[in-house]
Formats: sequence, structure tokens, C-alpha cells
Amino acid sequence: MQLNITPHNQHNTIRFYFVLAFMMLIGNTVLAQETETETEQDSTKTTYAFGKLNMPNPNSIVTKYTYDPILDRYIYTEKIGKFNINYPLILTPDEFQKLVLQEKLKAYYKRMADAQAGQKDGSEEDQKNLLPEFYVNSGLFETIFGGNTINVVPQGSVEVDLGVLFSKQDNPAFSPRNRTNFTFDFDQRISLSLLGKVGTRLQVTANYDTEATFDFQQVVKLEYTPTEDDIIRKIEVGNVNMPLNSSLITGAQSLFGVKTELQFGKTKVTAVYAEQQSQSTSVVAEGGGTVEEFEFFARDYDENRHYFLAHYFRENYDKALKQYPYIDNQGLQITRAEVWVTNRNNQTENVRNIVAFQDLGESETENIGINPLPANFVNSPGAKPNNKNNDFDPTNIGGPGSLLNEGVRNITNIQGGVNVNVNEGFDYGKLESARKLTEGQEYILNSELGYISLSQRLQNDEVLAVAFQYTIGGQVFQVGEFANDGVEATDVEESVTGNQIINNQSLILKMLKSTVTDVSQPIWGLMMKNIYDTGAFQLSAEDFKLNIFYTESSSLNYITPVNEAAGFGVDVNGDLITPTTEEGDLIQGTPLIRLFHLDRLNFNNDPQERGDGFFDYVEGQTVLSQNGKIIFTKVEPFGRYLFDVLDNDNNPSNNDQDYEDIADTQIGFNENQKKYVYDILYKSTKTAALDEAEKNKFQIKGRFKSSGGDSGIPIGAFNVPRGSVVVTAGGRTLVEGVDYTVNYQLGRVEILDEALKASNTPINVSVENNAVFGQQTKRFAGINVEHQFNENFVIGTTLLNLNERPITQKANYNSEPINNTIFGFNGNYSTEVPFLTRMVNKLPNIDTDVPSNLSLRGEFAYLFPGSSKGADFNGEATAYIDDFEGTQGAIDLLSPLSWSLSSRPVDRGEVYVGFDDEDSPGIQNGFDRALLNWYTIDPIFYSSQSPSGISDDDISDLYTRRIFINEIFDQDIVQGQTTVINTLDLTYYPTERGPYNFDPAAANGNPLDPNSSWAGITRQITSTDFEQANVEYIEFWVQDPFLDNPSSTGGKLFINLGNISEDVLKDGKKQYENGLPDDGDISTIQLAPSTLSNPYIVPQSQSLIYTFATTGDERTNQDVGLDGYDDADEAQMLTTLFGSNNFGEDPSNDNYSYYLNTDGDIFERYKKYNGLQGNTPDTFSDTNRGSTTQPDVEDLNRDNTMNTIDSYFEYEIDIRPNVLNINNPIINDVQPRSVTLPNGTQRDVTWYQFRIPINEETQRVGGISDIRSVRFARLYVSDFTEKTVLRFATLDLVRSDWRRYTLDLDNDTTNDSPNAEFNVGVVSVQDNAGYEIPPGVAQEELNNNNSIIRQNEQSLVLQACELEPTDSRGVYKNINVDMRQYKKLRMFIHAEPQDGAQLDNGEMVGFIRMGNDFTQNYYQIEVPLLVSANTGSTASPEQVWPDENEIDIPLEFLQKIKALGISAGTLSDENPTFYNVLDGELNETGFMHKSTRNTLQ
Repeated sequence: MQLNITPHNQHNTIRFYFVLAFMMLIGNTVLAQETETETEQDSTKTTYAFGKLNMPNPNSIVTKYTYDPILDRYIYTEKIGKFNINYPLILTPDEFQKLVLQEKLKAYYKRMADAQAGQKDGSEEDQKNLLPEFYVNSGLFETIFGGNTINVVPQGSVEVDLGVLFSKQDNPAFSPRNRTNFTFDFDQRISLSLLGKVGTRLQVTANYDTEATFDFQQVVKLEYTPTEDDIIRKIEVGNVNMPLNSSLITGAQSLFGVKTELQFGKTKVTAVYAEQQSQSTSVVAEGGGTVEEFEFFARDYDENRHYFLAHYFRENYDKALKQYPYIDNQGLQITRAEVWVTNRNNQTENVRNIVAFQDLGESETENIGINPLPANFVNSPGAKPNNKNNDFDPTNIGGPGSLLNEGVRNITNIQGGVNVNVNEGFDYGKLESARKLTEGQEYILNSELGYISLSQRLQNDEVLAVAFQYTIGGQVFQVGEFANDGVEATDVEESVTGNQIINNQSLILKMLKSTVTDVSQPIWGLMMKNIYDTGAFQLSAEDFKLNIFYTESSSLNYITPVNEAAGFGVDVNGDLITPTTEEGDLIQGTPLIRLFHLDRLNFNNDPQERGDGFFDYVEGQTVLSQNGKIIFTKVEPFGRYLFDVLDNDNNPSNNDQDYEDIADTQIGFNENQKKYVYDILYKSTKTAALDEAEKNKFQIKGRFKSSGGDSGIPIGAFNVPRGSVVVTAGGRTLVEGVDYTVNYQLGRVEILDEALKASNTPINVSVENNAVFGQQTKRFAGINVEHQFNENFVIGTTLLNLNERPITQKANYNSEPINNTIFGFNGNYSTEVPFLTRMVNKLPNIDTDVPSNLSLRGEFAYLFPGSSKGADFNGEATAYIDDFEGTQGAIDLLSPLSWSLSSRPVDRGEVYVGFDDEDSPGIQNGFDRALLNWYTIDPIFYSSQSPSGISDDDISDLYTRRIFINEIFDQDIVQGQTTVINTLDLTYYPTERGPYNFDPAAANGNPLDPNSSWAGITRQITSTDFEQANVEYIEFWVQDPFLDNPSSTGGKLFINLGNISEDVLKDGKKQYENGLPDDGDISTIQLAPSTLSNPYIVPQSQSLIYTFATTGDERTNQDVGLDGYDDADEAQMLTTLFGSNNFGEDPSNDNYSYYLNTDGDIFERYKKYNGLQGNTPDTFSDTNRGSTTQPDVEDLNRDNTMNTIDSYFEYEIDIRPNVLNINNPIINDVQPRSVTLPNGTQRDVTWYQFRIPINEETQRVGGISDIRSVRFARLYVSDFTEKTVLRFATLDLVRSDWRRYTLDLDNDTTNDSPNAEFNVGVVSVQDNAGYEIPPGVAQEELNNNNSIIRQNEQSLVLQACELEPTDSRGVYKNINVDMRQYKKLRMFIHAEPQDGAQLDNGEMVGFIRMGNDFTQNYYQIEVPLLVSANTGSTASPEQVWPDENEIDIPLEFLQKIKALGISAGTLSDENPTFYNVLDGELNETGFMHKSTRNTLQ
């Protein structure tokens, strides 16, 4: 709640009334006092009092002053004619001057008052000059400024608001101290325009507006203009410009600094020193539209957006488009389609529960994913898509031969509705309240080719399902069910208890995408991988160009055979090469655009043999204009299609087997296929395809024209400085106002010459754009000299310098600060040539007197490039390809608000006599759950407002004390930033019963068996594709949990990543509190008496949104936790099941209690803070409030569907005193510290940094195969025998920009290391106390809030074990770097053995490999590594980073060895050639084996 002062205009009114009332009160008081002293007046009134009437004298009365020189007096007279009508007034000269001054002042103020009132004629002019002129009585002043007056003309307004702001937010996510806030609200708005003149030579102009959007809108300018005879013609300070009459050297418009203009006779000099506030850009347009280019590689297809509706359409796609634009699909036409997706935005219209099977409608066994395949599952082998093709027929549910029964429509028990074993996420997917997409807006349907294109890319964990109907040969076929097919969304029947049973019936659909990405499933093939995004919003055939290149050493629009002598063996038609084969059919001579079947038509889209050499623009077949997509006419253009084109064994029948290559040996591939076919791109994910970068060389380039429309050509800028736009066409500079106009505010250029637009001549528009968000300081200095010999001949010279100040001390590649200087001169000569006029007049029928002119113009310019010294390294201009500071990123899992009570981990191996299996639905699923609290301690406990009963001893406990950043991390703190780490604390009570544990053995307060106990929490993960994000490991800092009990036996911490069931109380049904009866009568939704296998209560109605709509008792009746019972109903349920309630007043142990509304120490106060019953009250106080504002639900990721899949990686971590040391392979660092506690005692504490590689799981549960779909994380603990507190300072999933290369780096199978371990990490100043930075390297320093903050300095760490001799491991990163303008390459390397291992000098080699790929076209620079002898705290940087390990090599050596390789013809050899570099000199004698280690390749 916020309490604000009323709006601004009312502020002033309130203040005015306040002052007025105050003055009236004072006035009344004064009058009252005067009344007491007055004498009583006669109460009889005889007439009215009119006051005084001032009337001007008539014109007949003449008033004047007359000076009498004899008396030296001024005589004032009033006369009619010669008659004085009043006594004359005699004044001395001083008295007269005083009187005149008073009269003038009175007249002046009267005129100003009239101007302010604005009610008299002529007051408008006076309003512009309310301030008086100021006079300076100084001859020097007048000499400098050409006058003695100062005139200031301000315009604008000033508004000031003063108020108070009180806010109170009843958000349980905030601490009590932060829920209320009281501050003063001071706001000022100034809009000021000022024009000042000092004399006649100095003028000051200023515009200032606090509401201005950008800084460049504030203008301040001081202009000094002497007389014409002075050498100094003009001096300007403030916003200035530097226009130049040159096309090679452009000036600048948006400058802030000093400018002067000088003139020496006929020589003019202009000089500027300023800060540049703009940047220059240019765009190219044709025909009035902007021309934009695009380029992408084969790997860059548009994923998760385009899908085939069935495998039939995929398998017939190539055949259907073989003769495009004619589509050979036997007349098939899709007439209806409904597309359903995960309802992320909680839409309430057009929603249904759906169950989607991937095998629905399929008729080929290779396209069916269910395993094992049920007997006689396929009813119509080879048939077109149809519901009746197999036993998942939704029209035959419960019928003969059907594998589906009526239970399949119950979304809470899909497995029970299928008569064979199916796996969620693989064989089927389910969605509650799935959202139906709108055709034409949210997706496009290709009714002839059978695919859909979504307007928005799906997230990795979303489900896509479809129902469609098509006609062919007069018959109608259907796959899936439509919403209006007669399947009602809800069905109502009566239960055995007499209550109504509401059955939410699901539609049966065809699944196109699952929440789990598994490339081995047939559904993977339904995602189209032949559509690419150009980045255009709308394409048109006009001026659209596209071509395909193969980029190796250079870009070619054709491919060449690996063996020139053998060739490809076949032509483009697949026929063997014969002497009669035409040259135009040879693969090596065929443009790639035709080879990939995108050029078979002419300009009119009519078939033409061998095409016309241009891309065929066919809507819906090769392009999707609406979405800016390019479509290949082959399903796998760079995979199977290219494999077939290059197949030369004259046996096409074995191509299927050869291409599938199950063993990944490529035995069936010829050499050309091995080089060019990018099969992994289609068999696996785009991320996996990164490993075979040598195949990703097909590049698609093109350009399109975006129409400028009626508003002109967008130039990519707004608020453009006037005069900064230069437009050229065909080398000719166009004239503004004649050839084009500019809208400087919107940043658009309108071409006026229609002939120029129609000619499609490239139009270049260069513009100076005001830097809107520019943070880099640019210093602009220049001088321009022009000498005019006569009115026809002018020469000039220009010298400019632009110096950028680096933002930081390190400059990244392609963003280096410049210090460029440009010098040039120009000349213009123009004269009349009467001779030409006379010659023209000699032509017949021509007679003109227009003079002829001859104009000559010449320019020269030279650029001296340079760099700013602020980013130098050891005195050398340096650009960082990667400084490794940004190598890591993290997914933070620390916030306790994101964690919730977890479901039971599967297969814990427990057997409960008399109950079902531990993992089956039922009450036993919660057995052995112990009490676990998770929280961050509220800062109020450490403040003066701490609750009564909390002493210094309570907050001096090592597991409740406050923890500061510098206890773990060595980093500077920005002023105002918190110095505290808000830790995630897990307090585990292994012998105390946890929530929803109704184990009879735990009744009557009996302790749990700690050896069987467990407790856990779960949270969602929003970035689910760990393969794409390159998540490397799990990392966390945790305080030693055994500081007070070193003899503890410890226990285990488990981390689960993957798909984790959200069904906390396992019954297959989703609980959401706001769906429970608001009157508390659960009998209305209890369909049957409670049983051991079905003990809980859940809502029957469909969930639409998770929000309470109730208050008071109704809220209390709903806010009862995940079991659906309040305490009384819980007791009744237990009585029904076990005969009595032996679990106390809170049988479920799920009641909530706020930590400030409880007694005891901090542990006791948080014991019930994670309870679910009563944790969302609608009334709040400072000492009693809820923990959340939303109802508790079994849907952590809020996608409206309760996930029941248990498929995850499990990481088991020993937490025992004897393994908490640096020798533990998963402990990366140890930080011992000594801390002083609030009670004055001093204790030693230890922090451990755990780093668990993501690929080193303890076990895999539920058939998970990869990390492409990690939707949830779970932490759970077990095996602890006593209370344990785990305090996490960080808890991250760490990703890296550098990926591990998983293939062979040397193509040598004899040195492979089968048991090698390879890990990637970082070490940094902030996280690792013993880290020594390389010599010469300094931490970056940034000025933040007037504080110098040192940034992190970090290095990449590669750890390798069990490597065979000459084998190698590496990490890679895809970048685009042009090194030709650089001189040297440097990298620091440190080598040391791992703990317990031995490493000799030169035994390990460090190398950098750069090139077009990793194994075929690259340079390699390697150096034998010297082991650092001293890495202790006393080691110097030179000892840790020896000079012998540093790679410091001139890049010209790379050019030399390439030239040597070309000369020797060794570049194409399979084995690389090595060259030694000794003492900085290149030995140009190459060799083929690694005789020495300090080599360059």
C-alpha cells in the first residue's frame, strides 16, 4: 500500500490555501487588537463613502519643468494658457534628477506589471523582456564585447514538489524491516531556454530540460563574434560542429567543446577541440528501400518452430517438391487442423486437457517409438496417416484390439488408460489446460506438404500436439481428435457417496514435440531442419538474392572432389560419369544453388533446364515471406540428400543402411561423403553438431530489400543532427531539398527523384547519429585551412584526430579504442567558359545565352591508424580475444523462496510391511520423511529490533551467525551494496517426523530411524537445455557442518537434475489449494472413503489459475496444505485408516508458523516456517504473516500440468568429517577463517567449495540419456544420525563459454585414451585465495559510485588424467576473428601436477589451434610446458607463470608457413607439417613428426 501526496497542481493549491489561511488568521488577530483601542463611533450613517477619485488633467492644463539658469533651479508649473492654476514648485538640480528617476522607475514597473498581467495591447512584446538590461560602465568591457549592455531573455518554467512517500507491502518475501518504507518525495521539473547577449559580440544560448530523454538534447553554446576586421572571426564554446567541404574527410556535427575561426587575408582557419557525442553510420538503399544482407551456415536452421504433422509428410517431402512449383502429393489437401501447446501464459479461453501419443496415426514400424512393439500393433502397414493405422486409435477406445481404455482420458492416470507399458515424455505427453493456437496468427499450415510453422519458437520443455484432417482421392482421413468431435471437456456422474464426480476428459492427439528431447525417438525427425531465418520481418521477391557457398580456404559456389583424379564418379543426376556426360552435369561445375535443388526455374517461375543461375522464389515452397524464412526443398539438404548425390557405388538400395551408420564408423561413406555430408546435424542436436565443425562449411548468403514505404528510408537513427546526412548515388552527391528530404526527428530519408528510385541505383546514406547510450569518451580535435586565391580557385588542407578513451583497462577484440589521425587536402576550381556556349550555338536549331561553367575538384586523404594508450599491455596496444573473466556463467539456485517440499526419490529400497510398494501411489510413499527446514535467516535477528528472547549467544552460534562476503570472497564492495551473504540454510532433524509422514512406527512421538530417514526440497529450472547452455558442473560453497561436533558420522547429500515428479503426495492427482471447498466441507469432493492407496483429497474442477479468491474463514478452509485436510479432517482420515489419530494436534505436521510469532531460539522459530497449512493468510501484522501469497500447488513450474516423470541424474556427495579436505576430488578449494562472534568469542570456521562435474553422475534414474531437458533440481539428505545444518553461501549450476571437444584431435586411433578424465574450470582472485595473477596483468578497476572497484581476474583451468602419450584434450569456442591487422599472439600458461601425481618438464604440451575447423584446416601453436616449482604463497608471478610457458609469437609467421606450404604443396597432406621457432626466429625447414615440442603448425 502506498500513501502519496496528491498530484502536482493540487500541491500548489494546498500550499496556497495554507498560506492564505495563515495570513487571514494573523490579519484577524491584528484587527481584534486594534478594535480594543478604538473609540466608539457614531452609529448613524448619513451617506455613502466613495473614497478618492483620481482623474487625469484635461489637455488644456499644461504641466512642465523649466530650467532657470540664473537661479540654477528647475521650476514646475501648471497653467491654463498663461494663468497658473497652482503654486509653482522650485527644485534644485539634485532634487530634479531624483524626481525624474522615481517617475521612470514607477513607469517601468507599471509597464512590467501590465506585461505580466497581459491584459493591455502591446504587452506581448514586453513579456519577452521582463528582465532589465544591465549596463557595465567600463571602456575595456565595451572594447572587448562591442557594447556595454548585458541582456538576458529567459523562457521556461520551474516546478517543485515536496511530499512524503509511505509504502507498506505485505509481501512475505520481504523481511519485516523492508516491508514498510518512509521517505521524502522531492521532485523538480525545470524547462529553461535562455538567450543572453553581452554587448554586440558575445551571445549565450542554453536549453535545459529535466524531462529530456537524452543528454544530447541539452544544448549550451557560447558564441563570440568580433567585427569583420579582426583576425579572430568567431569563438564558440559548448555545442559546436565542424562541417567540412570534403567527401573523403567527413567532419562532425554533435561536438561539445571549443571552436574558433580565424582569417588572415584570404586564408581562413577553423580549429576545434571537443568531445564527440555522435557516431557515423551508413545504410545502402535501392528503389526507396533499405538493402540488408544475411548470412548463415548449415547448422543455423530454425529449430523448435517448424514441424511435420506425420512421418508420411516427411518421407514424401522430397518427392513432392522434386518438380516444384508443381507439388506431387496425389492431390492430398489438409482441410482442418488444431494445434495445442503448453499453456505458459495461463490463457483461459480455448483450453483443454490433452494426451498426445507420438505413435498416433503411424503405420511404419520404423516410425513407431513404443518399445517393445506390441504384437499386431500396426493395423495398416504403409498406409497414409490415419487414426485406424494402429492400436492407439482414439475412435476405438475400449474396442476390439485397442490398447486404449476409457481411463486414458483421465489425465491423472494415463498409464492406467493404456493396456501396455508406456513412458511419459517418450511415448506420450500430457497437458492440463493446453492452449489452442490460432491459425494465421500463431502458426501457418502448409496444407499440401503437411507441416506447420509456428510464429514463436517453443521452449525446450514445452509440448506440441496436433489433430488434423485431410482429403485424398475423395476420401477423408483424420489423425487425433478435434475439440468439437463430441468429446466433452467434463463429464458428471454420481459417486458411491452420493456426490457428483466431475471427470475432465482429455483429447487424444498426435504428439509432435515432447518435454524430453531424445534424438533416438522417431518424434525427433518431425522437427524440420531445412528452414532458415533471414532475420527479415517480411520478404518480397523484388531484389531478393540468395546463393550458397562452400567456405574453406576461400568461398566457392561449387564443391570439388577430394581426389581430383578420381573425381566424384557421378553427375548431378546420380548417373555414373561416362565420356558422354555433359560438362554442365558435372558436380564440380554445378553451382551449389542448383545442386541443392533451389534453381530449376527461370525468372517467370517456369521450368528451365539447369535453371537460370538464380534462387527460385516460390512462396510456400522455397520461402515463407510472412516470417522471412528460407526453405530447402529437401528434408536433409546437407545430410541424406547430399549423401545420395555423392553416392557412387551404383547401388542406391543400400543407401539407407550406409547413411544410418549405427556404429558411427562411416564404412559405407566414400571420401567425398565423409568430407561434405553433415549427417550429425540431423541425427543429433545443433549443439552436438558443433563437434564436427569441419562439416559446417556450407554458407548461405543473400540480401533482401525492406520497403521504405511512404515514410522513406530508415537510416537507423533518430534526432539526427541537421546537416549530418549525406546521400550519394552512383558517385554523385545528392542535394537536400532537391533530390531528397530528411526527417531529422524520425531518422528517415525520402527520395524525391522518382527516376532514381525506379533505376535501382544503389543509394548510400551516411549519417551522424547522436550516441544515445554512448559510454565511451571520444576526443575530437581538428584544424581546417582554406585559401582562396580568387573567387574561382580555392584549396584547403585538413588535419583531424579522434581519440577514444577505453571504458576499461582491457579492450576486447573488435571493440578496441582508437586514436586515429587523418590528413588531406582538396582543391576546387570553377570558371565560366564562353567558348563552350559559342560552340553549342553553332549546332543547328540551338540558340542559348546560358553561360557554360567548368568545375574541377580534387581530393587526397591519408589515415594514420592508432590505438588508445589506456588499453595497452606492457606498452603494446592489445586486444583480448578472451581474458577468461567472462568464461563462466551461473544458474543461481540459492534463493529459498524457489524451493518447495519434494516428492520422494524413487527406488530407495525400503519395504513397508502391509503397504504397497514404496514408489506406488498411497500413504506409504511419505514414510521415512524426516523434518527439513530451508530458509535464509531474517536480518531482523541481527538488528536492534530483534525479537525478545534472542540474545547475542543465539546469533553467535556458528550455524545462525551472520556471514559476510569477505569471509569467503576477496572482492571489493560497491558503496551501498550489501556486505552480507544471505545463505541458504538446510536444517535436518533425522529423528523427527516430517510433513505427511503417517508411518505408524512414528506415531505417539516415536523417533524415526535415522538410517532410513530422508528429506528433500525441489525447484524448477527455467533454462532446461544444459547441452546448449554448456553446463559443466554443480558448484557450491558450504560451511563445515561439523565444527561443533567433529566426531559426527556425517551423512549424504544428494542432488538430482532432470525430470522430477511434482506429485509430492503421490496419488496421480494435482493438488491446488484454491480448488478446495471454501466452506471447508470436503465431503462434496470426497468420491470414496479414504484408503491406504488413496488417502488424500484433491479438487475435482479444472485448474485455470493459481490464485486465491477468498478471504477470512473461506481462505482458512482452503489454505490447508497438500493433503486437502485441515487438522480435524487429518485426524478423521487417520482414524478411518488406522482406527485412531496417534499423531497429535497437527497430524500431518504441515502447520505453518511465522518465525516472529514463535518462541525459542532461531532454529525453533524456523521449525514450522516451511509448513503449508495456514501459510497464506489474508491478514498481516509485523509479527505474524504468511510465507507466500499464492496457494500451494503440485505444479512447481506453473505450466498447469503436474509432472509425474521421474527421469534424472543423481549425484551422491559424502558429507563426513574425514572426507572434508582438499584431497577430496570434488572439493576444489578450502577457505579456513577465524571469525569474531557477537558475544565476543572467536572461532575458527572452514568453508569448502564443491565442484561436481555434470557428466560424472552417481547413477541415472528413469532412462534419462542426456542433459537436453533438465526441468527440475532436487536436494535431499539421508544417513545423518543427528541434527545437521548445511549453510550454502553459493549454489550454482555453472556453464562455460568453452566447450569440451569430444572427438579425436589428431585423427590417430593408436593413441586414444580410453580412461582419460578431462575437466574444465576456472580459478580467480575472488574465489581462490592462493591464485597468483600472471606477470604484468593487473585487475581492472571501475569507478562505481565514486568508489574504485577492482574487478575479478580469472584464468581457465584444464585438468587431464590418464592421457596416453601424444594424445590430447581441448576445449573450443566458435569465434570470428580477422588477425591480419594484428602483429602478435600472446597467452600465459601455467602447468602443475595434480595432487599425488608427478609431471616432468616438457612432458605436457600446451597448444592453441585456430582455423576453419579443428582437424583439417587450422594453424597450431604449441609449446612444451615447464612445471612451476613454487606455487606457494611466497611464489612470485614469474615463478608461477614462467616465461618459457608463454606463447608470444609474431602472426607473420603464420603467413610465412602457409606460403611455404603452398610452395611445397604440403597443405593438402593428411599429416601436418611442423616448423620450429627458436629464440623468436622461424626455422623454415618443415618436418612431418614431432621431434621437438616447441613447434608451430
